[in-house]
Amino acid sequence: MDSPGILKVIDSLLYENIPGKILSKKSIVKNSYPGYDIINKTRRGDMQRYQVFAIATEVIIFKMSGKNDYVAGEEGNRFFSSIQLRQRSVFSQRFYPKQGGFSIHLPQEPTQYFDNTEQNRWEYEAKDTANGDAYLVMKKSLYNFDFIEEDSFELKMPEESFRSPDFFGEQISRRYGWVQQFPALFVREKLKEGDVVNAVFIVKAPHYYVLAKRTSNLADSSFAFINSFKWEPYQYQQSVELIDNFYFIKMLSQVKPNLDKGMREIIENINKATAEMGSSQGYYSYWPAKKNILLKSDSTGEAVSITIQEFPAYYYLNNLDKFWQYQWEEDMQGDDMYLGIKQPLRTPNFGKGYYYTLRDTGSAKTIERMVLLDGKFKYSLYGISDTLTGLTGLTKTVFESFTFFNPDSNRIYQDKVSAFFNDLYSTDSAIHKKALSALTSVNFKYKDLPFMYNAISGMNSSIKDYFEIKQGLITEMGFVNDTIPDEIPLFLKSIYEQTADTSLFQNAVVKALARIPSALSYSILKKILLQDPPVFENERDYSYLFDSLGDSLELAKPLFPELLALTTLQDYKEPVINLLVALVDSGLLKKRVYKNYFPSIYIDAKTSLKKQLNKDERKMQDEKKQEETYNEDEIRYDYASGFNTELIDYAILLMPYFDKEKNVQHFFKKLLQSRSEDIQMEAALLMIKNHKKVADSILLQLASKDKFRAGLYNRLALLGWLDYFPQTYLNQEMIARSFMVAKSTANKLDSVVFLSKQPCTFRNKSGMVYYYKYRVNKSGDWKIGLSGIQPINENEIDNYNWLTQLTGKTLKENELVEKQLSRQLLQKLFSLRKSSAEFFMDDGYYNYDRER
Repeated sequence: MDSPGILKVIDSLLYENIPGKILSKKSIVKNSYPGYDIINKTRRGDMQRYQVFAIATEVIIFKMSGKNDYVAGEEGNRFFSSIQLRQRSVFSQRFYPKQGGFSIHLPQEPTQYFDNTEQNRWEYEAKDTANGDAYLVMKKSLYNFDFIEEDSFELKMPEESFRSPDFFGEQISRRYGWVQQFPALFVREKLKEGDVVNAVFIVKAPHYYVLAKRTSNLADSSFAFINSFKWEPYQYQQSVELIDNFYFIKMLSQVKPNLDKGMREIIENINKATAEMGSSQGYYSYWPAKKNILLKSDSTGEAVSITIQEFPAYYYLNNLDKFWQYQWEEDMQGDDMYLGIKQPLRTPNFGKGYYYTLRDTGSAKTIERMVLLDGKFKYSLYGISDTLTGLTGLTKTVFESFTFFNPDSNRIYQDKVSAFFNDLYSTDSAIHKKALSALTSVNFKYKDLPFMYNAISGMNSSIKDYFEIKQGLITEMGFVNDTIPDEIPLFLKSIYEQTADTSLFQNAVVKALARIPSALSYSILKKILLQDPPVFENERDYSYLFDSLGDSLELAKPLFPELLALTTLQDYKEPVINLLVALVDSGLLKKRVYKNYFPSIYIDAKTSLKKQLNKDERKMQDEKKQEETYNEDEIRYDYASGFNTELIDYAILLMPYFDKEKNVQHFFKKLLQSRSEDIQMEAALLMIKNHKKVADSILLQLASKDKFRAGLYNRLALLGWLDYFPQTYLNQEMIARSFMVAKSTANKLDSVVFLSKQPCTFRNKSGMVYYYKYRVNKSGDWKIGLSGIQPINENEIDNYNWLTQLTGKTLKENELVEKQLSRQLLQKLFSLRKSSAEFFMDDGYYNYDRER
């Protein structure tokens, strides 16, 4: 838009944005730039004066205000007459930003603006006065030190942000390519006003660039303006040494953290006092809070993050190799990234540590990491670079100069267990309290058992916090897992026998024995449970106890059938039965083991079945009432139906008796007749798993229902029995539909209509996404639904359902259906990415300018 056009827009906005009454408005020209001179009077009677100028790439506003008619006097005239607007020269050379980073040929000296209000980005704009073409360069730096996305996705984010639906009409072309060896996306867009925008999006490490040209020449399909774009070194002032005496570190840096020494000391003292106060009030955090330092240059966008983790008082490293392996696995986040460079650091300045890089096969971006151990701290440095240039600028300076001067450099490798026990028995109440609070966090090893034996055996009730200390130490013996000798359960057995009058200690012994995966420990525990079943105040402790036993099913097998005697006790019945179910379902326990308890198990199963049948009957009555009072606008939800897991558990226990017990056969017949599809499916699958015949009508009925078809398919596929799945419903579209409908909380969707399908790639998996329209009630709006990804080959079916969603978004009648569907898929794709999941506005458009 030229200057007259900009002035016309400004004129239309004056009366809404100038307060009070406009007394005069004159057209003016200053240094060849047109504008307005405006005088207004506010409601309070004060005069204000504005001069507004329209320049090709910006609007400049000058304002003066004062009491009464102050601005109409000599001071006002002197101020406004002094204004001079600099003419921007036509360029005949390259443009280099002062801070460096890149250079480019532009038709004139660009306006430069750093938007630090919300966007935190650099903007450079220029105009070719000969033909009216406008040029734009934008740069924004974003830092994610924990993960890397593929380059194609990284380029898609700025594209979506740049392409505002308010101004852009249709996309003419789109292709990926390279600019100066870095991934780029070339896009041509037609604006609603008629002009064309040729835009190039580039990703270089944490820096995102947009280079765009707007022209009225619709035939201009070239991207020639990008040919002059080059990378340049960043320009900094001289590095200065930064020294932090709180954390014993020093480094060189071209930028400084914005925190003076006095304020830093106040903050550290407050943190220390808060931690001490928390400990005295019963709250204690074993791991001190991490401290973070961010060195960032607004001008270049480069940044280095430093995290300082102070190790707890009683923490020490006894296996350095395992520590580093865990560190790398945590950083790589499974298979998302891989280690590039890995260099050990072991010098007088660096102590022990590693410099390493994290990379992704689909990206040119590199996460730079340096982790150093010294004294009682772990220092972690984070930076972002690329695979071509590596460390540069601020990142290179900080990484290469970072060092520390901790006088106690070996503390991290020194065993702290003896110090812990000394502090635990200290007469200093603060020291004692700190050790007591850390008791459950100290990682005791096999070598520490003598300390624990002596402490537990030699302790008497006169010691401060006697009960809490002794219970805690007994409990911790159950967590010693680097070596599991018989001496631990034998010692616990002796403690149990010695503390017959104190259930607090006996219960701690029982829990510890359950956590020790050894035959002797389980044998001792079995004898205790049968002779003197412990009573817990917290009902959840019964479940926790048997959950621990369930972690080692092979070891739990000898507990039966004797442990079934505990089912006469209400607190023990459910956890004992649950453990039995796990053993039977896994095939570890045969029916002969619990045959003497079959009658009581069958009675409990019948009782549970009757409860389900009563529930089914109520459901049928409710459905009949709903039909009689039918309201097409009412949405009926199925929140209260639930799933009777107890009933299926009993079915698992009865299944081994199916062939010889008619009552069991009748029991399963009732399950298959239940009005609960969940019960029907679980019973049918259990029968199929155990090679029992299931009527085709049952499976056909389940497969006919959108809400259960995909679940049945998945479970049969898992068992390797897909031959049982009804062929009528064995096609990709019907399974995809079911995956989507199954996500609904409504009893039933009124209508689901297939619209189309589209190729899609997500997380290196390519396939098809199915589009549907659905409505929850008859008079409701049609909504958009997605289901995918399904294989390209329609004869194949996959349960990869990352892109399946009932969006809740209304399908608009006045907009192209394909456009709406693609937008919802794009939003779904973005929502599943770590870098973009939280950057959506309420209307579904991607908001790239929000801070990460």
